[in-house]
Amino acid sequence: MRSHALSGNQIKTRYIKVDPVHPDEGAINEAGLILRSEDALAPLVQGIALPLLLLSGVLLPLALAPDWLRFLSSLNPLTHAVDAARALFNGDWANPEIAIGVGITAVLAIVAVWIGGRTFSRAAA
Repeated sequence: MRSHALSGNQIKTRYIKVDPVHPDEGAINEAGLILRSEDALAPLVQGIALPLLLLSGVLLPLALAPDWLRFLSSLNPLTHAVDAARALFNGDWANPEIAIGVGITAVLAIVAVWIGGRTFSRAAA
């Protein structure tokens, strides 16, 4: 019978995922490896993911939001990704928000892969 155990290098190459549509999935896996407790992971995920989601404008457009909320939304990197996706969907290819959204998403993906590689290497060691 064949063993299904994975070495550290196999874990890194199989389970580090670059997904610009769901960048939070990799971070959730990394947080789970660090915390090692489901009871501590759920509040952490909800405490970070829910404000990012609400401030990104993906559920509700922020056009009618108060100024302070629009300011907080502009600090959220996911807002630029949402604006870029909306511009692409509307066919507004000249919108500068597309370049900003793609750039921010690429930087976040690189950082997530780097952190994920370090975390999985430590977990496998």
